[in-house]
Amino acid sequence: MCIRDRRTALQHPVFGALDLDSSGGISWEGQRTLSNHDVEVELTVMGGPLADVQELVEEAAPFVAELAAFDTKARECLRIDHDEAPDSAVVLYMDHHLEELSPELLLSMFGKKPAAVDRDSFLAALRLARVGLYPDDTDRCAVFDYTIDAKATQYLLVVTFDSEGEVIAIDMES
Repeated sequence: MCIRDRRTALQHPVFGALDLDSSGGISWEGQRTLSNHDVEVELTVMGGPLADVQELVEEAAPFVAELAAFDTKARECLRIDHDEAPDSAVVLYMDHHLEELSPELLLSMFGKKPAAVDRDSFLAALRLARVGLYPDDTDRCAVFDYTIDAKATQYLLVVTFDSEGEVIAIDMES
């Protein structure tokens, strides 16, 4: 990573040019491609000494540089969450959408009738829509937002990673 103009920008191999705000923080938005679709990526770093900001950017970078691997890890945790508890976020999300979306929409999404949609076909249809990176927050360093269809629902399955890259929470959010 190289520094340009000491307090105005950083050049990073994963994020590119990162402009520092007046407090020395970063608010960056971009896109990455995963499985033939674009994923919105947002990086937020609070202000502070430049060395600390650089370190935080480095902590967040693997979530983008290794996006496919983290997506795979998140999806495995979604499968486990579904199987471990009948009232898990994944079960609630799946049941809600199989009940609320029209049979025609579900047929177009899955190629089969709603009653034939199982866990694996449902989870395979989830799309990673957004990755929020908050490296200042060690308990919520990265947030992966999944949707079955952004046009059909406002609900998300949210997989939260800690700063070590471990999944620490799965929630359904609106």
